[in-house]
Amino acid sequence: MTIDEQIAVMTAFKNGAKIQTKCKTVGVWVDNETPFWNFPEFEYRVTPTCEINVFLTDDSEYWFVDRNSILDSVYSGIINRLDYINVFETEAEAKKYYELEKAKLRVKKAISSANNGWKPNFCNFTELKYLICINYNGILKVGSTYVLKNLPSWLYIANKSCAKNIIREYKDDLLLILGE
Repeated sequence: MTIDEQIAVMTAFKNGAKIQTKCKTVGVWVDNETPFWNFPEFEYRVTPTCEINVFLTDDSEYWFVDRNSILDSVYSGIINRLDYINVFETEAEAKKYYELEKAKLRVKKAISSANNGWKPNFCNFTELKYLICINYNGILKVGSTYVLKNLPSWLYIANKSCAKNIIREYKDDLLLILGE
């Protein structure tokens, strides 16, 4: 980020805008209510907003993924009456999103099972938390932290061996998620 971009995002935060953070080695944007402003290690942006009706035209077919992860097509006249939040112009775009959401569900379930009820405590500075990262060569690695919360809580793992097992079993899903 340039100095001007850093100043702009900090000014927006100061003025009440919501901020997202992305670790430069992980590649996942997450909401951040208390940014640390560590620019060498992280990127920051104002949380984007989207307006669905930008590309919708009358009597055109669009693709959506609903809250139940069902992929289907719909005509624009119906979209205005129904609650579709993930609407795409092409089936290919919708399928890409659909596959990403399914991968997230599989990995989330695997991590939850491996953690066996454990939840990271970011106020406990002696508790080591493990996470799966993707390095600059696109290789999945196990990282660790004591205090920083840079990812959604469900991505933290209780121990290193579980993290390695998840990498082994869900490599393709993890590459899809972390490479987005």
